[in-house]
Amino acid sequence: MDKCPHCQNASFSFLRKFSIGPITIIKCPSCGKKIGVSSAAWLGFVSAGIGIFLGFLSTSLTMRFIFILLGFSLCGFIYLYFVSLVRK
Repeated sequence: MDKCPHCQNASFSFLRKFSIGPITIIKCPSCGKKIGVSSAAWLGFVSAGIGIFLGFLSTSLTMRFIFILLGFSLCGFIYLYFVSLVRK
């Protein structure tokens, strides 16, 4: 669980954090103040995009699946460890 940058309550699960994009702003369920994610979220989307692009370039169905899976896995890893919640 991630903490709100305003009230410091642990009120954001990974799935809730993952649903917030770099442009999206949501309200904290505890204090109601606006929260977003850091600009490192763009790196996660880029990694997913590269995985999809490499997957479509591949001729093998297995390699296509592996590239797309790796891209989205890297996106989740970046969101989990490098993207922080910030005040908006």
